[in-house]
Amino acid sequence: LFVQRIGSTSVRDLKILSGDKKQDEDSTVVQPFPKGTHLLLSPKVFFENEFPLYAGLIRERDCMHAIYNNYLIESDFQFLEDNSLIHSSPLVKRTEKLNPKNIELLITNSDDLNLLKDEDGKIEQNIEITYTDFAYLTTTEGHIYDRNSTPKSSLERFKFLLLEATEKDPLFNEGQEEIKVDNVNQIVFFNKSLWLSRSKYLQWINIKNSEGESDKKFFSEAPSSKNLSELIKDSDELIKSIKGDKQQSFLTRLGVGVSDLIRNTLSSNELKLSWDKAITNMITSDVDPELVQEIFNDPSIKKEYEKRLNERKLISRNQRIGALIETLFNEFINNLKSQGVAINIKREPFGSDYLLTEDSSDLVNDNYEREGFKINDWLVELKATGKDYAAMTILQAQTASKNKDGYALIVVPLDGTEPDINFVKQNAKVISNIGARIEDVIADYDEIELRKKDLTTEKNGVSVNVEDQNVRLRIESAVWSSYDVYTIEEFVLTKFSKPR
Repeated sequence: LFVQRIGSTSVRDLKILSGDKKQDEDSTVVQPFPKGTHLLLSPKVFFENEFPLYAGLIRERDCMHAIYNNYLIESDFQFLEDNSLIHSSPLVKRTEKLNPKNIELLITNSDDLNLLKDEDGKIEQNIEITYTDFAYLTTTEGHIYDRNSTPKSSLERFKFLLLEATEKDPLFNEGQEEIKVDNVNQIVFFNKSLWLSRSKYLQWINIKNSEGESDKKFFSEAPSSKNLSELIKDSDELIKSIKGDKQQSFLTRLGVGVSDLIRNTLSSNELKLSWDKAITNMITSDVDPELVQEIFNDPSIKKEYEKRLNERKLISRNQRIGALIETLFNEFINNLKSQGVAINIKREPFGSDYLLTEDSSDLVNDNYEREGFKINDWLVELKATGKDYAAMTILQAQTASKNKDGYALIVVPLDGTEPDINFVKQNAKVISNIGARIEDVIADYDEIELRKKDLTTEKNGVSVNVEDQNVRLRIESAVWSSYDVYTIEEFVLTKFSKPR
C-alpha cells in the first residue's frame, strides 16, 4: 500500500509498505508477512472473471477485502506480490529449491527417488525448478481440500481442475523438467504443476458409504475411473468436455483411463458392452489412432460411415419384415395346399437396380441383390415405409407395367413400433393392380427417355449432356388406402382360389 495512494492509515492484519514513488527506491520500507506457502490473495472481485470456478471454492477470509479493489490497480497488486505480501492471482508460479515433500510430489517416476537419497535414505540432492500451484489448494485446515466432505464439493473441485486449472496453467502441457543427478550421472524428470501431482495422490473424491459398516456417510478416495464416473454421470457438460486434449491429458496424468471413465458413465450394461466391443475392435485391428480421430473429427467421413451403418440397419429391418411376410404367405399357402391347391411361394432376386436411399425399403439379400416373392406366376414386391408414400424404382415400375395381371405391391406402413407378425397381418396392404396404376406414368417416362437419348446423340458435332439421376416413383398412401386393395389374406384367397 502506498502512502500517497491511501494515506497513512494502519490496516489491521496487514503489514504496512511505506515510501514515496518519487523518492529513491532505497527509501521504501518493506515489512513482509512471515514466510509461508500461501499468502493472502488479492480481492476475489479482482480475479473472479478470470478464475470463476476457483472463486467459488476460495473463502472470503483468504482474500483481501473487496474494498481494496476500489483503490488499487493491477500493478499495485503485482507490486505487493513481488514483495511477498500477497498472491495477486490464484495461480502461483515459483522458482525455488524443492523441499523433500514437493520432490516426492513432482518427480515423474517414484522409483527415481532412490537416485536422490543418501545412505540414510534422506533426500540430499538440490533440485531447483520452476513450477505452478494454486493458492490454498491443499489439505491444510480450512483450505480448499480440507473443506471437501461431500460428493457435491468433490464435483466442484473436479470441475475446477478439469475445466479451469488445465486451461489457465501455462506449464500444464509444457512437458517435464529434466534434472541431472550428478553423483549417478542420470537424468530425472519432474512435473511442473504441483497442483496436478497433489490431485493425483490426495484422497479428495467423496463417495457414498453404501456398506453401512461405519457411521460415516462418505468415504474419501484418490481419483479413479470408477469414482469419477459416479461423480460426473449426471453432468453432460463435464462428460462432453472430456473430448478436449488438455482434459484427456489431465485424466491420463491422474492415472485415470479416459475410455474407462466414459464407459462407466453409460446408462446400461448393454450400452457398455457395445462400446467395449467397439473399442476392443479398434485396438486389436491395428488401426491407427490418428485415423480413428480423423474419422470422428471430419464431418464428411463421419457422415459416410453413419450412412453405411444406416444402410445395414435398413437391410436388416427389411430382411426381418420380409421374413414376417414370408411366414404369413407360407401360413396361407400351406393352408391352401392342404386343401389341394397347386400353389408355391419362393423368394428370388428381382433385378440388379438396387440403390439404397432414405426413400427405399426394398428387400435386399446378403449379396446386395433386391429380392421379392414369386407365388406361382405372380411377382410380389414388398415395401415398408414410415412415410406417406412408398418408392418404386424405374425397373420395378416397368416390370409391374409389363406384368399388370401378375404383379402385386405389398406396402407395410410403419408407425414407429417394432413390427411383428400380427402387426404385418393387420396393417399390410396388397395393391394387386399397381401395374395398371403406373402404366401411364411409365409411358411418359419412356417417352422422356427417348427424347433424352435423342438429345444426347451427336448432331453436327453437337450433343446435350444429361446426368443420370436416382429416379423413384412415389406411390402415395391414398393408393393403399383405397377400396380396391387387399389384406394379405384377401389377396391370397382372391387370386389363388380354392379348387371346386
